[in-house]
Amino acid sequence: GMSAFLVDRDTPGFNVLRKIPMIDGTATYEIALDDCRVPGWKLLGTRGQGFLPMQVRLGTRRIEMASWSIGMAQRALDMMIEYAPQRVTFGKPLSSRQTVQNWIADAATRIHAMRLMTYDCAWKIDEGRDTRQEISMIKSYCTEAAYDIVDHAMQMFGGMGMTREMPLYLLSNKLRTMRIYDGPSEIHNWVVARDLLGTRE
Repeated sequence: GMSAFLVDRDTPGFNVLRKIPMIDGTATYEIALDDCRVPGWKLLGTRGQGFLPMQVRLGTRRIEMASWSIGMAQRALDMMIEYAPQRVTFGKPLSSRQTVQNWIADAATRIHAMRLMTYDCAWKIDEGRDTRQEISMIKSYCTEAAYDIVDHAMQMFGGMGMTREMPLYLLSNKLRTMRIYDGPSEIHNWVVARDLLGTRE
């Protein structure tokens, strides 16, 4: 099995090769371990069980990501609801356009589902239940749904939606990275399907 160790930054052989900027303003790093020796007492957890502590952390992290997604989607929806009656095109406010109405109704419905799914998963974690399937569901569903909602908001705001004068580009960039890290949506969907079908393939 795999073992996990805590490695101090100043450990000989631990090298940060470069900082890699991300599209959401954060960064990741490329590191290299070159003859890096770590004492046995730096073992995290038990030998051969290094993946288990990471799974616990990932579960908590994915709950956080679902919550962030809900907040960002709600912000985009609030902006659409405020702006749609104000913006007039071809003699009518955007709020009278069926496409805009559908975007707003769909966003509200999906945010409601996102909240309930996340509350349910958090409650089951508090109860000490196995939530691996629910965690994969909310990680995939919430990030994908929020990204769609923010994208529709950007579309509705037109040229202004593309500017850095509004928060939508920040939300879009953040959600774009969240659809990848801590497991891309396709992997989480595969986990859910695999569990339901009872197969490891």
